[in-house]
Amino acid sequence: MSEFTNRKAVNAVEKLALQIGWFFRPQDISDQGIDAHVEEVRLSEEEGKPTVEVGTGRLIAIQIKGGPSYFRKPSANGWWFPFSAKKAKLWLGHALPVVVVLVDLKNNAVYWQRISSTTVLSTGKGYKVEVPSSQPMSAAGKEWRHIASGLETLAEARFEHALTQLPPPVCSALQARPPAERQDAALLASHLAEGRANPRGTAQSLLAASPLWIERNGSWAWAVVATYAAQHEEYDVSAEAFERAGRASVQDCGSNLAAAALNIMAFDRKRSGDLLDEAAATGDAPLLVAVGRALLANPDENAGPLPIDPILLADSDEVRKASPVQAFLAEQAMRRGDMEGAVRHWRLQLQSDSGNTHSLRLGSEILRRRGSSSPATDDLSEAATHLESAISQRRRWAGPTTDLLEALSQCYMLQGRFETVLQICLPGPIGSATHEESEDPRMLRFALNAAYFLGRQNLVVELAQRLGETVSDRILKMRVGLLDPSPEEARELWSAEFDRAVDTADYRQIVIAGIALADLGVDKSSSLDSYVAQSIMPSWLVDFVKAAHIAYADLDRALPALRMLALEDPMVGEHLIMKLREARRFLEAAETCQALYSAAGNPWFLIRRASCLVDAGDENAEAAASLAANTGEAHPVERARLLTFLAEREGGRGNWDVAETHLVEALKLFGSPGPAEVWRVVVSQLNQGKAAQAAELIAKYRPVARTKEEATLWARANATVMWDESKASEALALARRFPDPKLSIALLGQLISNTYAVDQNLDPAASEAHALDTRRRLGQGAVPGELHRQAFAAMQELVSEFGDETGVTVLQGMPEEAIGQLTEILKERAAEEGHLRDLIRAVRNATVPIGLFAGLRNHSYAAILVERAFGVLVAGSADDDEHAHEVAAARAALGQSIVVDAAALLTLSGHASVRGLSGHFASLQVTAATMGDVHRGVSEIRGRAGSPGTLTWDPDQSALVFRDLPEAEFVRQLRRAEALEGFAQKLHVRVVTEVSVFEEVGNEAEVTLLNEVGNEAEHSPWSHSIQLAHDEALALWSDDLGLRRLARALDLPSFGTPALVDAVRDRSLELSSAKDTDDDAILTATSANLLLAQDFLVDLVLADEDLLNLAERDAWLPRAASAVLTRAAWWVWQMNPLEILLKLYSRVREARPGSLSDWQLSAMTGIGRLSTHPETSAKLLALVALIGFGLSSSDSEILDGIRRAKAVAAESNFPDPTLQIPAAAVELARMGLCDEPIELAARILDRLDAPEAPGTDGEA
Repeated sequence: MSEFTNRKAVNAVEKLALQIGWFFRPQDISDQGIDAHVEEVRLSEEEGKPTVEVGTGRLIAIQIKGGPSYFRKPSANGWWFPFSAKKAKLWLGHALPVVVVLVDLKNNAVYWQRISSTTVLSTGKGYKVEVPSSQPMSAAGKEWRHIASGLETLAEARFEHALTQLPPPVCSALQARPPAERQDAALLASHLAEGRANPRGTAQSLLAASPLWIERNGSWAWAVVATYAAQHEEYDVSAEAFERAGRASVQDCGSNLAAAALNIMAFDRKRSGDLLDEAAATGDAPLLVAVGRALLANPDENAGPLPIDPILLADSDEVRKASPVQAFLAEQAMRRGDMEGAVRHWRLQLQSDSGNTHSLRLGSEILRRRGSSSPATDDLSEAATHLESAISQRRRWAGPTTDLLEALSQCYMLQGRFETVLQICLPGPIGSATHEESEDPRMLRFALNAAYFLGRQNLVVELAQRLGETVSDRILKMRVGLLDPSPEEARELWSAEFDRAVDTADYRQIVIAGIALADLGVDKSSSLDSYVAQSIMPSWLVDFVKAAHIAYADLDRALPALRMLALEDPMVGEHLIMKLREARRFLEAAETCQALYSAAGNPWFLIRRASCLVDAGDENAEAAASLAANTGEAHPVERARLLTFLAEREGGRGNWDVAETHLVEALKLFGSPGPAEVWRVVVSQLNQGKAAQAAELIAKYRPVARTKEEATLWARANATVMWDESKASEALALARRFPDPKLSIALLGQLISNTYAVDQNLDPAASEAHALDTRRRLGQGAVPGELHRQAFAAMQELVSEFGDETGVTVLQGMPEEAIGQLTEILKERAAEEGHLRDLIRAVRNATVPIGLFAGLRNHSYAAILVERAFGVLVAGSADDDEHAHEVAAARAALGQSIVVDAAALLTLSGHASVRGLSGHFASLQVTAATMGDVHRGVSEIRGRAGSPGTLTWDPDQSALVFRDLPEAEFVRQLRRAEALEGFAQKLHVRVVTEVSVFEEVGNEAEVTLLNEVGNEAEHSPWSHSIQLAHDEALALWSDDLGLRRLARALDLPSFGTPALVDAVRDRSLELSSAKDTDDDAILTATSANLLLAQDFLVDLVLADEDLLNLAERDAWLPRAASAVLTRAAWWVWQMNPLEILLKLYSRVREARPGSLSDWQLSAMTGIGRLSTHPETSAKLLALVALIGFGLSSSDSEILDGIRRAKAVAAESNFPDPTLQIPAAAVELARMGLCDEPIELAARILDRLDAPEAPGTDGEA
């Protein structure tokens, strides 16, 4: 192109640009491929100032080409303009929209085309674009304004996102457009998505504006707008858009006009007929025309089936895949009562139009109707699933949901899923409804009904307040018990409701009101005849209303008709059952339920039958309830109530584990259970000793404690867990709400003892420095100090009101006076416990259970064991015959289920290799009482976190004595108690309801005493274990020898861990055939005994080296190994006990010389328990004293030992060991431990009676 031609072309473009309202700015840099920029002009009209033209900032870059050479490549619609790959890259990546302009200088015409991904085509060597002859620049203003706005680019970038906000049929139509139409499809998608909150206005504005990017696409774009409006149920607007689509193109003209006719039919039947005639004339939509003419020929008031054109019944792919045709056929089948046919046609429709919410809505209606008459199918569940999908989809694209929610609520109500009704009808936090949905009166009414059936009275009142005072609203309030009208007032209300339903053609409510009036003695059956004639209602409904009216006066006379009609519809059956129940004819009602279930297979009648039998107190009620509760998934609330009934029966029999299973299942069925449902589960768990699980359940559901009994349940469950500020505040509130001397004091005491106060006004560093902080953080929860202050104040108020009933004594006065009062209290307590001394001795001798002592002290048996209140745990038997008997019992129990008590659980919770012993049994069963005691033990030990020890009165010293609880010991106790609790929670819990086993032991007085004690709650942790072993014929595993001896007196097989270790070893040896295996079995048993001894279990067989290893593990402190020495059994079993003792002293002298005297005392204590031969024991005491701590012992050490021996002998009622000193010295000489026995004996005896002179210490 010459420069002259170029200038002429540029001038022509500039002239046209100014004419259409665009500034023209030439670009002189030619290598950019852009000849000019144009900018849209806007008139500035400010008041008081002249009008001026200003730029809008909307720019387009132009490439100008002029002359005949650019018109030599004609195309179908204009001319091809070729260009290089370099320019394609430049123009397609330009910051501004780019258009190419061809100037026909000869004819004074200018044409244009946009350069974009949708217009540019590849030629292989380069690129080309078609410049249409239909796009003169003189008419480009509107289109250029759109291009310059950037909306196309923005819409294309957001196309996929916009599609997610549109109905699926609209998305499918837009996605189907070819690449050349993608920008226009994206623009349309953008407009429709952005206007989805006002779909009617959006579609109407597009129809009014007729934008070029719709007009140029003709039929498909307007069809998309029409589909969009129809999906939003704006059918009149949809009809207009479909008609415009039909007028825009011959292609699909008939189907679009027919669609317009169908959508406008409800608004203008004449117009619909005209459109159908036009569609029929095209000949391309015969099926839609046939559907339309069938509908148009039917009067609005006729609900009967329509005549169907044979063309619609043809068995062809075209008919099967035509969604509107299958929908029409499904509707006609439903009108005929052919529900199977309706389902079949609907499923065909769904196959061809699966994403259409109208299809889902139609299918749900068909399934709901079929499911109502044949509930044995899963129709209602499937209907609900489709409605849920439709609602979810419509919410995504802001479609109408209220009608769908109403239909879904009906499905859920028919299924008895009342919790779910609340969730879909109410807004957050209870439900998922939007604000607009939840305010709809229909949703409010469904929610109110659901709340009523769930027994949520507070919610019923709240929702009722949001209703109005219409007749329908007052009817509902009456039905849920908020209005109590007289019979005459009720008749007036229902009559008004009947009239309203007739006026508004609310056929469902006409039926409901007619039945209600019949129950009140008003016969409206004649008013229903016209609806039967119009096929709106079935004829049996009229008969039903007549029979219900007869039943008002004479139930028996109405029964034959009602029984026959009940076979027609479940609604009649339910009405019949209700009438029989009202007459308290429960068994007859149950028989009716059985007959109806047999006829239709409706599981609802199984549920109703079970309820009738429960109300009748029939012996078959449990079996019926069990069957009904496990039938299907519908009616969860009613099934939950039957499960609750079953749980009550099982609980009454003491089968609380089964009761819990039923109640937990019921809890799930309630969805959002009320307090009563939660407390029932808590009761079942506490009755099994599962307090920790009960506390977790309370924390999860947070049920309100409405009574003192429920507050007590809260206290029992939460006594097992650490408290935080929230739990402490709740306990304080409960203590104030239920001012009971026992309950409130327990709650306040738990708050004070199991939490520690943090004063917010103190420096945190100062608080951290408190001596007890570490143990508090481990065992207690931190709460604000104000809670403790309020708890003490509340406790003072209770003491003032109830006095001694609280069991609390308040110390008052000056400090000296308070100390005096405390001393007197401790003296009284010591005197009261004086009678326990013989019991303590019996416990130490393993002749009575440790649990008996715990019960009498009202302490946790588990806590007594954990804290080692008796120093050691007598787990083994020193008697060989008794031990052999226990080994045999353990051998016989291997592989079987057994009962374990707290003592065995304590052992099992210690070391992993010891826990492995539990694997030798099929199951370990523990009583609920043991579980509860374990939880209590953890709580008791946690309560010690805030105290450095215990203050008691020692009557022997006549003084107050402080028993220190070092931090390390507290931590040990807490960790062990928690380990015990954790292990116990994994076992099978069994409930014992009564202790009667002791009737088989002793004389009558002993039987009476043991049975009384055994049935007391304080003693249940040990007595129930024996009873369970007896009831189930199981062996008892206990590491309390006293308990086992009592069990054996009842002929119950029992054993301890030491016997079990030997039993496992012996079996391994019998089964093995290799020496290595034998050695492993022996080594395993030895290691196990060492671990048991380390855990302070005694009367175990330990080798010399085992004792030394045990002492070494304790760093030569007198702990576990010294406990072994305190046992008589060790002295009996040893061949050379003094030799072993001297070895031990030698090692202790090197490592812990300061503890030698404690080791000696332990040895003497063991000798003191050798009660068979007192004289021999006294001599042995003298021997141990004379050897001191080895050959190098001083006379002072020997004399101190003699004094210890005398004290032990006195405690054990042995002869004075000093009398045995000469004989003991001779024995030492015989053993080679003394060269001059006579001189040693004389020297020691002399010094015992004479004051010791300084510097006269001799050597033994």
